[in-house]
Amino acid sequence: MQVQINMEITQENLENWFCGAFEGGSNYWLALDVMKMDRKNFKDGQSLDDNLAESFFKDDNFSFKVYDTESDEDEFEELGEVNWENIKWALQHMSVHYPNLFNDLVHGDADADSCDVWLQLASMKDVVFG
Repeated sequence: MQVQINMEITQENLENWFCGAFEGGSNYWLALDVMKMDRKNFKDGQSLDDNLAESFFKDDNFSFKVYDTESDEDEFEELGEVNWENIKWALQHMSVHYPNLFNDLVHGDADADSCDVWLQLASMKDVVFG
């Protein structure tokens, strides 16, 4: 079966989804290395989720890596990378396999669970945690 969705992803969507993931659903497994990110579009005094969302809208090639905080090694294990292609893939996948969580995202009812699933899919193309 093939499903195609047509929706506009706004900067506000990304800000909300990153916020929900970083502050709720994904914070127990997620690590980010802000110093390794391309921060040319970051603004001082702006939250990380706002800076990331704005960076995606200013640079089509923007991406950032996601790491596992539960690694047993000296350094965090890299789990994947969030980029536009993976963001779109995650939404498409959610529309088929997690329709209730997808509907929460697109209708402005995103919570920690829906944002966590979205971020896991956008970074790892799988729901590994939770």
